[in-house]
Parts: sequence; structure tokens; C-alpha cells
Amino acid sequence: MRYYLEVSGCQMNKLDAEILDGILKERGWIPAKSPKDADTALFFACSVRKHAEDKVFSHIGALKHIKKKRGILIGLLGCTAQLQKKSLFEKLPLLDLLAGPGALSSVPDALESLRNGAEKPLLFLEKRSSSYDSFRRCHTVTGISAFVRIVAGCSRVCSYCVVPHARGRAIERPPNEVLSEVEALARNGVKEIIFIGQDVAAYRYNDYDLARLLKDALKIKGPVRFGFVTSHPASVNRNLFEVIASDERISRFLHLPAQSGSDRILMMMRRNYTAKQYREIVELARKIVPELEVASDFIVGFPTETEKDFEETRCLIEDCEFINSFIFKYSERPMTIAARRYKDDVPKPEKQHRNVLLLKTQERVSLLRKQRLLGRTLKVLVEGQDKKYKERLIGRTWNNHIVVFDGESKAGDTVSVTINSVTPLAAFGSVANG
Repeated sequence: MRYYLEVSGCQMNKLDAEILDGILKERGWIPAKSPKDADTALFFACSVRKHAEDKVFSHIGALKHIKKKRGILIGLLGCTAQLQKKSLFEKLPLLDLLAGPGALSSVPDALESLRNGAEKPLLFLEKRSSSYDSFRRCHTVTGISAFVRIVAGCSRVCSYCVVPHARGRAIERPPNEVLSEVEALARNGVKEIIFIGQDVAAYRYNDYDLARLLKDALKIKGPVRFGFVTSHPASVNRNLFEVIASDERISRFLHLPAQSGSDRILMMMRRNYTAKQYREIVELARKIVPELEVASDFIVGFPTETEKDFEETRCLIEDCEFINSFIFKYSERPMTIAARRYKDDVPKPEKQHRNVLLLKTQERVSLLRKQRLLGRTLKVLVEGQDKKYKERLIGRTWNNHIVVFDGESKAGDTVSVTINSVTPLAAFGSVANG
């Protein structure tokens, strides 16, 4: 059978899709580029923001005519399926299958049962305390970069976040399993390993933490770069920064979502740090790790957010000089503390206005960070041909700057590129002579 797979949302969804893709290929299924060419269409939806959910729902609705014409099977997978469960069959009558993040290995059997006339099944993530099913993958990855999940779920209780309800509390993966997967990926030629988790820096298996995992991973031959995302600011520490600084194969990049620059809003969000403490964390990290770049996330229009709160957030972006930030308008999510306690009282036009202003602030800051690269020669891991500039290559530096450049290198090569122009999003240059 032919299947179409569409993914939206975070790295977790992307890795889940990769795992399922491997399972289906092992069973002899053939990937399709479009639902028009497929017997089955599977959608991974993100539940963190309503807009992301609505977009996927729209894509599913657009398959009405294909469904009517030849009975394509349609599945909705991931956090949205886990949270909304059976109600989605009423909301989206085209659906044949729902599967939460912990049920991916059951999807192929469920699809085959549907093909044989079974009634619509419902698969969802059970409460679990010691299951590592969500970590399993087929070692068919042959790309340059690969995500390796080291923790599933999240044990923090940020008031706006629905992830703990969708993926459960954090379960740390045994380090020997993580390192075995890294070895398998290395044998397949993967050059960059990125450890991922909802709060990856909180990883601790007994007394074995992320810093130790990085040190042990560095002993594996093959990969030229190791990184990790995403980290809660309260989980990073001096020891982790010192390990990053100790070996040039570890990426000089930290994704450290702040969410707000207002202490009042941070308290309502249950983030467990102040804006001053956040600044101190970034300052310490940059002091210990040369060339470190930091990215962040922000939510505008959180309940009761005032102009003063917003201005404090804008100042945090300017003070910390983030390489980039993901900026979102607050949307109330079911089952969250914020939804129960706070009225979503910031008008939509005001949310949009603040979103635009914050994006402009970040764009200005990003350009300033990029301008420091002009004239410098930087080490770049080549990812392949640039999609926009077909005649050029694209890659990333060890501190996560996107670089577009002229050259004859191939994906997976490490090259030196001299930067001659920049935009807020990317640097441009040519491979250095010699």
C-alpha cells in the first residue's frame, strides 16, 4: 500500500513520524508525495496551539472528494489525537484512525484491519511509568542529521502547556540504549546527533545526567557534531556549559525558551525563574562557552498581559541578543491550569499587534548578531542543496547560523566558508580557498 505522511509541530512529532515511516517501510509500504497518490493519508497534528490544529483539520477536510471517490484511509496521530480522542470522529467524520504518541507501533496493524473491513479503532497513550516503546525506531536513517529522543513526556507544570497531558510525565531513557542508537546511526553515516526532549537538560537516569551522556557519546566514532534541544532554563547548569565548552564537536547553541520577560507573567506561567535569573543563566553560558548562540520562545497576549509586561519581554530580547526566537500568540488550551484559572482577556487584534512588534524586534536583533559574522571564515556542516537558491549549498555553523554558499561540496562534508553578506535569517558566502 502507498501512504502519505504529513507532519506539523515540534521535533517530537517529527521523530514520531520518522519512527512510523520506518515501521511502514519495513512492512513493504511505499511512501507517496501526495494524498492523491496514496491509499492512506496520515497526519501528525500539534496540540500546543489551536492555529496549528485547525490547519491540520483543514488539510484533512480537503480530502473529502478523494475519500468519496476511492475510500482513502485517513489517520490523525500525535498529541491532538491523544487529547481529544473520540470527539474527533464527530468533528472530522472523514477520520478512520486516531493514535496517540505511544501507539505508533500499532498503526500498521490497525490500518490493515481497516482495509479488511474492521470498524474504526481508537488507539491512545495509556498512563505508563516504565515503558520505552515511544523510543523505538528502525535504523534506516541515512540523512546527515538525526534526532535521538532521550526523554519522553514532561514533568513540569507550566500553566499554559498541554504537553504533559498529551505525552505523560517524563520518562528518561537508559543511557546504554541511547548510546546504542547513536552507534547504529553512526554506522549509517549520520554526521550530526541531536538529543531531544521536552526538557532535555533535565535528563537524569539515576545519577547519569545529560552532561555525562554527551561525554560518553563523544567516544563514538563517526558523528562530527552533537547537540540537544529543548531546555527549560531551570534545568541547565554550569556543569553542562563546561562540558559543551570542553569539546568542539558539541554545538555552541542553546535553545532556551523564556516565554516572557515579565516576572508577573512568568509567575502566572509557573516557569520557576525570574527575568533577572534568566539573564544570569544566559550570561553564565556565554561566559563559559565561546561563540555560544541562544534562541528562545515567547508567548504574547498571555492572560492579563499589559503593555508594561510586553515591553519587559521586548527588552529581554534586546538584552539577551537571541539568534532567533519563535514567537506565538497565546491560545487557550484545554486541561491546562491557565485555561481553568485565567480568562483569555487580551483582544486578538492586540495579540497580533504585539506579535508583529516582537517579531520586528527579534529581526533587528538577529541582523545585529549576523553582522558580526561578516568577513569571518566559519566551519559549516553541509546539509545539501538550498531549496531557494538551487545553484548553492546550505549548511549550519557550530552555533546554528544558517549559511548559504557557493561550492562543490556534498551533504555531510565539513567546509570552511567566508561570509560576505547577511540577512536576519542567514549568512552568505563562499568556500574558503585552501
